[in-house]
Amino acid sequence: MKSLHYLRHGLSEANKKGVFAGSLETPLAPEGIEQAKQAGRKAKGTPIDVIFSSPQLRAHHTAKLFAQEVGYPEEKIIIIPELREREFGELEGQPHVPDKAKLLALNPVGMEHDEQLIARALDAYTQIQNHASDHIVVVAHGAIGRALRSHVDPDADFEEKIDNAALLRWK
Repeated sequence: MKSLHYLRHGLSEANKKGVFAGSLETPLAPEGIEQAKQAGRKAKGTPIDVIFSSPQLRAHHTAKLFAQEVGYPEEKIIIIPELREREFGELEGQPHVPDKAKLLALNPVGMEHDEQLIARALDAYTQIQNHASDHIVVVAHGAIGRALRSHVDPDADFEEKIDNAALLRWK
């Protein structure tokens, strides 16, 4: 049986500013760099056959730092474009709206809807499940992580937050 661990990227500069990042590229904050390294140190000794990552800077940097700490070759990290963060359209770069009802009431132009996000997460999950490896780590973002989790555990609360750089075991 496959084991699946999920790691949301470390704290980014956009997270620190409290703004929607979505498809915007934002680097890890110094604290996020340390969080990614700490997650790797905590995972030493955990069997890891493959690390999948979002192509976005904050997640890919987290994956590289994590890989360094666990002794996994950085060049073997596999990028899955479908693991990119949700697109927030015109809200990107704007202050974060934590209340989902208020967010939806804004009806932002260009925001990826839940159904689209969940379908993209299914594409990523299928790729991950079809990989020959048994011990898998996925490094990505909050919203795509919640959507991915909905495929791994259909009973999970879609709105339950995923903390920065917390390594979660889903299977």
